[in-house]
Amino acid sequence: MIHLQHYCINQRYKKMKKLPVLASDFLGVTSAILCLVHCLALPILSMFPMMVHHNPYFDLLFACIGLCAAIPVLRVCKTFVAVILTLSFIVLFLSILLEIIFNINTFLIYFGGIGIIAAHLLNIKHQKH
Repeated sequence: MIHLQHYCINQRYKKMKKLPVLASDFLGVTSAILCLVHCLALPILSMFPMMVHHNPYFDLLFACIGLCAAIPVLRVCKTFVAVILTLSFIVLFLSILLEIIFNINTFLIYFGGIGIIAAHLLNIKHQKH
């Protein structure tokens, strides 16, 4: 009886431990998708005379929100997901820094965003099993 009770407590603890990671994954996916939509829609919106200009600090804000969501995921996720997530953030921050410091727009930001989305979705898939 005690063994079964201990098992149930461990299972509840494991489920409770997964909950913040899944919430972080959903926040990371949502942030990365919003950032990607922003980056894809901005060139189209800038063609219209609505005074829409690109601000790289807005990209930096999205990246920081995504990084806050990625830190709990990096602590508990599998190695493959951690490598994809880390490399994607390096590419993303490199692209943003190139734009802020040297005013160079690169397509690296798209690869970073897509990599972050993919890593979070892979982690969600692995967490459900």
